[in-house]
Amino acid sequence: MKIKIKRSLAAILVLVMALSLAACGGDKGKGGADDGGDKAETITLGKYTAVFKGYTLTKDDEGNDAMVLTYDYTNGSKDEQSFAWAFMFEATQAGEALGSPMYDGNNNQITKNYEEKVKKGQTLEVAIALTLVNTTNDVIIVFSDFDDHEYTQTVKLSGSGVQDSGPEEAGSYQLYEMTFEGEVFDHDFLETSGFELYTMELSADGTGWLKIDGKGVITWGDGKITVDEIGAVYTYEFKEGMITLTETIGNIMVFQKTGAVGGSVLDKINGNQGGGTQVTSRDYWSGDWYGWWHVTSADGHWENLEDSWYDCCARIEKYDESSGYIEIWNEDGSDADEYMAASSVSFGMGTTDNGAMMSEDGSFWDCAIEHADWIVDPGASVVSQYDHMICIDGTYEDPENDGGFNYKIYLRPWGMDWEDVAADDEEMLPYNYETWYLPAIQAGAEMPDVIGGDYGGLAPGEVPDDQMEGQGGNGYDPNASAVDGTWQEPVYGDYGLSKASATGVVPLTRDELADRIGFYADSQIGSAPYDSLYNTMGNYIHGKPMIDDPRWDTGKTHVYQWSIESGEYATLVFEVTNYSAGIEILQSVETSPGLLD
Repeated sequence: MKIKIKRSLAAILVLVMALSLAACGGDKGKGGADDGGDKAETITLGKYTAVFKGYTLTKDDEGNDAMVLTYDYTNGSKDEQSFAWAFMFEATQAGEALGSPMYDGNNNQITKNYEEKVKKGQTLEVAIALTLVNTTNDVIIVFSDFDDHEYTQTVKLSGSGVQDSGPEEAGSYQLYEMTFEGEVFDHDFLETSGFELYTMELSADGTGWLKIDGKGVITWGDGKITVDEIGAVYTYEFKEGMITLTETIGNIMVFQKTGAVGGSVLDKINGNQGGGTQVTSRDYWSGDWYGWWHVTSADGHWENLEDSWYDCCARIEKYDESSGYIEIWNEDGSDADEYMAASSVSFGMGTTDNGAMMSEDGSFWDCAIEHADWIVDPGASVVSQYDHMICIDGTYEDPENDGGFNYKIYLRPWGMDWEDVAADDEEMLPYNYETWYLPAIQAGAEMPDVIGGDYGGLAPGEVPDDQMEGQGGNGYDPNASAVDGTWQEPVYGDYGLSKASATGVVPLTRDELADRIGFYADSQIGSAPYDSLYNTMGNYIHGKPMIDDPRWDTGKTHVYQWSIESGEYATLVFEVTNYSAGIEILQSVETSPGLLD
């Protein structure tokens, strides 16, 4: 098993900074998600984001001094919500509460779109107006929501609406290198271990945050940075776009200013000379994904799993520019209610305009997924040569048994073909790509919750349910699909759903039999009804009832066999789940030697 460098180094970083940031409460309190003193300040409360664009000075409808602040409001939730609902606020100046006028001195509306509802993922420009006490003192605006998130914005009045950028240190930073107990972890090591996403923000007003394994509010100035929650004080030196942060016992962390000379932390991968590129679009990440996952190495209790692979589906939801969620399920009986893996994620700088995704808190089966266990950068992965394809590289450590395994998950958006991948290496295709996925997307089907089911992905010879001749009544099995679109009443009796005269011989070639049986063996165990096999194995051909099999009727099971003229066969075991309705569900598949090799 490989050593989990990222996790061990994360522990070192937390030790170096003496931060218990997991208890900091994320965006609660002063600072918020992306605070800053300049006009590009980003305010995040839960799933809602407002980017401050600036302000103008005017007079309200009573002749008082007023200011109009403009924000780009983005709704990252599932429901339509207004800025007024997402960002409740109170504003003060010189200790006095400020009102919010609707109109200026010329009776023009200056508070705009404040209560306008916005759909999920959409952005709307919103203007709010405040009546001022004077035109010199700072305006303090405290935003809050119903979940007790809070953000304090300080607007410095300059008369122009453009704020002073403040000290030269002000700006955004990423971890560049560090020294711990005399050992140097250089830029290349941190870069390949995922720590380029450890960041610091210094706002022009002397506040900011430091993000390592959580986000801690800080104050800074005069060569010192103080972590507010624990009162820890560190000295720093700023030179040529670098801040060197020194702990009292001599450990050092160097942060590089985004866009400073020498480029961002990821520039060496990207080959650029300037700053790194920032996530610009939700479209790349959010949506349905399909692919496969591979156990690359395994040991202990899991050693027999080594080099195995399975199809999988995933959904990624990007709430805003910095946060989201991913859930993944595979073909082994899992669906969207039984996730193989699920985790909250963060988004940040990457080697392309699409940025990078990083795990924060979740699980792979019963193993925890923690901060930075997954670092997913489309431009710096083993599949970066392919358009819109990502690779998730992780480790499963069994919490109960000895051992575990390393894995890679390859994903592409649902609806894209993999022909460019196949041209390079057909072994990089998902197992059910040609038999299930391609027919599904060619039919325009949306991604199903169950891999390999009757949701646009059909077994060879099947007709979609919506093209079936409906029979109605209690005897109608909606999973039954026939070659010609008709439906036949199941036959009930001592021979299960088959009949005494059934031979099970089907007019198929060996490859056709293997193709159809392979589909069910790989993805339909526990879900496919007898009717589905009956309708796809030739032209309405019943399986031969194997009543001499010792499993017949044991635990309400029936055993049927389909074969071809050469004598090769497939024996399938079904469990009766609703005999009165004629429903038996596939439990296992056995074949003549070599049929599915």
